[in-house]
Amino acid sequence: MARMILMAGIAAIAAIGGIIFWSQTGPAEHVPAPTAAQISYADEAMPSDAALAAIYDRSCRACHALEGFGAPLTGHSADWQARLDARGGMQALLISARDGYQDMPAKGLCNDCSDAQFLQLIEFMIEEVS
Repeated sequence: MARMILMAGIAAIAAIGGIIFWSQTGPAEHVPAPTAAQISYADEAMPSDAALAAIYDRSCRACHALEGFGAPLTGHSADWQARLDARGGMQALLISARDGYQDMPAKGLCNDCSDAQFLQLIEFMIEEVS
């Protein structure tokens, strides 16, 4: 009995360690750092649609316009592409925006956003800096 408990404990520690290791690794580790142009763009970019710009400004900008928060920067398409690839596409990013993902709160602090608005915002943030 003691051996079974010990083995279960070791298995639990190994599983938790695997989860912690997995959560600390991911697409961001294999993506080049944003360039100065991308950082500048993220700081200033706004959707051209006024209603979408208002949503972006109040709900997305705080994390996606500043480097170092762990969120992919607006205009840093390599980081967004890595997340698209790792999670399985745009629908998976929509689910992450709606339900939350790691440090991102559910609905990205936009409780009144529709799925269509989330998709428009994600598409805006994915656009590469030209």
